[in-house]
Amino acid sequence: MSTIDWQPRWENLLGTVSDDTVAKMIGIAPATVQTHRRKLGISAYPVKGNTTTKDRADWDFWDQYLGTCSDATLARVLQRSHVTVYLRRKRLGIPAFDPWRDLNWNNVQLGKESDPVIARQLGCPVSLVKQKREEQGIPSKNIPTAWETLPLGVLSDCAIARATGRAQCTVTLARQRLGIRSPKLTPFRMKIPS
Repeated sequence: MSTIDWQPRWENLLGTVSDDTVAKMIGIAPATVQTHRRKLGISAYPVKGNTTTKDRADWDFWDQYLGTCSDATLARVLQRSHVTVYLRRKRLGIPAFDPWRDLNWNNVQLGKESDPVIARQLGCPVSLVKQKREEQGIPSKNIPTAWETLPLGVLSDCAIARATGRAQCTVTLARQRLGIRSPKLTPFRMKIPS
């Protein structure tokens, strides 16, 4: 588990907005933010209806967060429209938030493994792997899936999709083409009091 680099810009937000909002901006769990805020002795963000001057567009303060989280997230914090935040970021020439910006591509063997396998290893979308591979002019290694060897009909299509790096609809189509029924899942039955 990696430790969080509590940069001053994140700590300045504590108590001025909800812990959930700070957590979304950093990409961590709200409980982690709450624990850190309490450790610093900062009281929680006030209940809805009570706003501070920093909650509205005090751009001198909020400009530092442009591009560090999605425009939509910052717009919710500021109680402004998504377009307002987008235009401000564009006017200052700040690039949009990219959650995959810091991925380490050094040890990735593009073209030696299939794109879905690499995407699963990196925890990013397949389209990003494909884009990176095409930028470097590396041909695709499309490894066909041996559907007959997979536990189709035993595990859910969703579980097999996660394990193979394929889309769930692809697994479902393969199962149907092989004439295998979907696994019978026991439905949850609620007991009705008499």
